[in-house]
Amino acid sequence: MHPTLRSLIGLLAPLSFLASLPAASLLAAEREDPDPDFSVKDTVRVGPFHAAPFLVIKDFGYDDNVRLGAESRTSDYTVTVGPGARAVIPLGRFAALSLWDEIDYSMYARQTDLNSVNNEFRAKTHVYLRDVTVFLEGHHRTFRERPNFEVDFRIRDTSLLTRAGAAWRPTGRASLEMSVNKIDFGYDAGRPDVPEGEDPDEAAQTGENIADILAREETSSRFTGRLKLRPRTTFLLDLSTGKIDFVNDRHFDPGDPVRDSSQHSGMAGVEFDPSGSLRGYMKVGYKKLTPVDSSFSGYDGLIADGALSARILGRGDVRARFGRDTYFSVFGNNLYYVQEDRGLSYEHYLTGRVSLEVGREHHDIDYPIVLEGQHSPRRKDDIVQDKVTLRYKIGPGLRVGLSVGHWRRDSTVDSEDDDRNTITTMVEYIP
Repeated sequence: MHPTLRSLIGLLAPLSFLASLPAASLLAAEREDPDPDFSVKDTVRVGPFHAAPFLVIKDFGYDDNVRLGAESRTSDYTVTVGPGARAVIPLGRFAALSLWDEIDYSMYARQTDLNSVNNEFRAKTHVYLRDVTVFLEGHHRTFRERPNFEVDFRIRDTSLLTRAGAAWRPTGRASLEMSVNKIDFGYDAGRPDVPEGEDPDEAAQTGENIADILAREETSSRFTGRLKLRPRTTFLLDLSTGKIDFVNDRHFDPGDPVRDSSQHSGMAGVEFDPSGSLRGYMKVGYKKLTPVDSSFSGYDGLIADGALSARILGRGDVRARFGRDTYFSVFGNNLYYVQEDRGLSYEHYLTGRVSLEVGREHHDIDYPIVLEGQHSPRRKDDIVQDKVTLRYKIGPGLRVGLSVGHWRRDSTVDSEDDDRNTITTMVEYIP
């Protein structure tokens, strides 16, 4: 049996035990579950299910550089379509199961070798014990896409998250959550996307190298806490510790360094209620990434995460996004790179249904190690994305839009410089 299927079956197995328990042995939840996957709003009753189907049509438009990083630019028209559904299954008064699935098909008019079927599936079980919710969750995702900013090669990116724990949510101002988590990251080069005139064997080898370097298993324990300081302001605390096992280390030469590592992080911040004039959250903290092999550089420093928005004069929203964290690398002898994200946009509501948004995202990517034989400073990438979007709201959950964007990467490694222009439309309905 495929390990992904076996893991998902294992996730759902406890339901047969829960369903056999008498209702009196567990206590009903006193409040509605705050997890939106368990909401029965905008659903229809189908037997034991509260179901809500949806359809996504997105990224319909034009891209003048679909093979980012190739020797020559290739433009094409593309669209992504996909059905999906979410469902909630109450298990008496003491537990519930939620399911969510979406299957997308990405199509290209001329570069048909880039066509792909992608899928995302979530399954969650919640058991309610007075103020405590015990949970068991699984999230499977498989997409053919670029694994991160530095990789221009499209390979199959598959991840499986399993998560178990308990959340304490009393009627007071505080709540706590503890969980153990495991994420398996797998990569498959499959049939490589080869531009005309390129060497298919070299492309295949590039894809295999990326898959071998990035495939890993991350396990962690996490503690999160929330404390309401004021009616619209909540204090946040997030602590995590774990390890990373790179599953393909054993396939490399015995003399190659081992990429296995441990990481510990802590963040604190505040969250602002959506009903206020200032909405969103901001967190700042510390992370320590320690490789097992001393030939790799580790990280010991600042991390951050935040997204804030505010209404201006009742006619528009200004939004700010920022972040700083480490991501695993395939470049040279770098275990990781540090990525700083900053974004600012303004959406102006021309009418109750029509809005225009202008925004810029800025990503700074910094690598700790210089390649041998390089005379330039160590690699640093400056990525800027500008976008203008016109949206029209048809009804609750249903909107259409047109977006024009420009993406540019300026690197200290000249061969990595690149850019692309996109024009995309969007039709989306998600209840």
